Amino acid sequence: HLADAKQGVILKQFSLEQWNMKSIIQDIALLGDYVFMATESDGIFVFDKVNRLITSLKERLTIGDDLFGTPVWDLLADGKTLWIGTKSGLYRLDTETWKQEKVDLGPHNEDKVVFSVEQLPDGLLWMGTENGLLSYEKASGQASFYDTNDGLNNTEFNRNSVLETESGRLWLGGVSGITVFDPNEIRKNTKIPPVYIREVEVITSEGTSHIKINGDEPISLPWHKN
Repeated sequence: HLADAKQGVILKQFSLEQWNMKSIIQDIALLGDYVFMATESDGIFVFDKVNRLITSLKERLTIGDDLFGTPVWDLLADGKTLWIGTKSGLYRLDTETWKQEKVDLGPHNEDKVVFSVEQLPDGLLWMGTENGLLSYEKASGQASFYDTNDGLNNTEFNRNSVLETESGRLWLGGVSGITVFDPNEIRKNTKIPPVYIREVEVITSEGTSHIKINGDEPISLPWHKN
C-alpha cells in the first residue's frame, strides 16, 4: 500500500498476484528511487517509485541469487548498497550494477540465520542470529562471533528486533528476553595465553594413574601405557 502519512489515508494498493505470491512481507526498505520488499519464501520485490511499477528482484539482477524460496528476514539500506539478512546468511546487493553476492562470514558462513541487521555510525554491522551475535567490518571483511562464552544469556534472537539508542547502545530482542550492550565497550583479547600441561592421566587395563609434569622435563611411558 502507498499511504499519505500526514493525511492518514491509503493512496494506492499494488497487487502482487501476478507472481502468485503467498508468503508474508517481512521487511520494507527505501533506497533511492526503489522500495525493496522482503518476503518469507518468494524472494525480494522492487517497487520503482518513478514508474510506479513492481518487479521481482530476479528481473533486475545481473549477477547473483534471486533468493526465491529462501526466507528473507531483514533489509538495511546503506548508500547504494542493500544488506540482506536471510535464512542462509548475509547478502549484499549493489543497486547501481544490480549485482548480488553472499558475504563471507568465515567459519560462521553456512550455519547462521541472520534475523536482523543494524549499522552503527562507525560502519560496523551487527546481526542477531539464531545462535548468537555477529559483527562485520565492511572495510576489512572481518566477522566476529559472540555467544554464551562472551557473556550472552540470550543467543537466539528474533527478526526485526534490534534498536540503537542515542547513547550508542544496541537493544536486541530474543526468545529469552532483551540483550542490551554498548559495542564501544567491547575489548578484544588479542593476546593468546600460553598453554602449560601440568599433569597427564594414563588409562590402561590395570587402572588409571596420574603423572605430574615438572617444567620441560620429558616423560617416558612403557609400551603398554602408551
